[in-house]
Amino acid sequence: MGLPEDGDDEPAQMQSTDERDSGMVGRDFVRSPSHMSAIKPEPPKPTAKEKASGWMQKLGAKFSESLQTTQVALKEAATTKGLRSIRQQAAEAVGIGNKTVDVELQTKVTEVKEGLHDLKVCAELVKSVSKTLSELTKDSLALSACFQHLGKQTPGATADLDCHHRIQDLTSKNALCLLEALDFFREEILKFCSNDIAEALTAVTHYEKTRVEYDACRMTFESLKDTSSAKLPAAEAQFLESYNTLSDVRQATWAKLCNVEEGKVKFFKDQLKALSNAYSMYLSGNAAGFEDAMAKLENPDADDDALEDASL
Repeated sequence: MGLPEDGDDEPAQMQSTDERDSGMVGRDFVRSPSHMSAIKPEPPKPTAKEKASGWMQKLGAKFSESLQTTQVALKEAATTKGLRSIRQQAAEAVGIGNKTVDVELQTKVTEVKEGLHDLKVCAELVKSVSKTLSELTKDSLALSACFQHLGKQTPGATADLDCHHRIQDLTSKNALCLLEALDFFREEILKFCSNDIAEALTAVTHYEKTRVEYDACRMTFESLKDTSSAKLPAAEAQFLESYNTLSDVRQATWAKLCNVEEGKVKFFKDQLKALSNAYSMYLSGNAAGFEDAMAKLENPDADDDALEDASL
């Protein structure tokens, strides 16, 4: 769509908002197929019916999971061990229970939970950078088309405008690979959180449950050890068994917490190396493209293959 010439009674009809390609207010510049290939196609937006169906499915899955968890908890509570644990938890809640505190393990758990929070913040920041770069890419494509259009309308500055059209077009296409690398990096962060760290925190939950059972047995044994009750031998056996179980669970939990720290180091070394390669390709590609565009501006008669051979 060209600009209205002097003397035209009516300006050329503008495109409707729905037909705009660049998203710019005012004049819209049509993108060529090469421009369109630099943008990943967006998935179709779900309809209201599809959203409602998906919401109902998620709600049903959560309800089913909660029901199963409740059933398991009720079965455990009905046992003698479950009743002891419930009494111990109630005593701890009101401040009259004697609770075993593992300072070293608690410190490690706190470190892992803080690390989980930091990773989630990192993932959100990567998402924000990716979104900003995506918007910048779209604007660069529109600016590239704008320069191309102005070059056709301004013969005296065609070479200069075409040079910047090529620069904007190339940088936007190079950004696509970087966008994919950023999205992959974010996905890997969330995967590490949902797999490695979640597994360690599940082990912590199991340890806490075992610790409550141990304290319940310990309190029962301590209340009977200075008496001649017939229940003393059984209480002592349960106490020793729970102590050994707690020691094994504590060792396994500690190992998983340490594995998280070791895995996080390996994760960052591997993933940041890949991200660095993506940034290197993005920057070097932009530098090479800029040099080619400037060479084309200085020698407009040379073809692209000759410029590429000269740059090598």
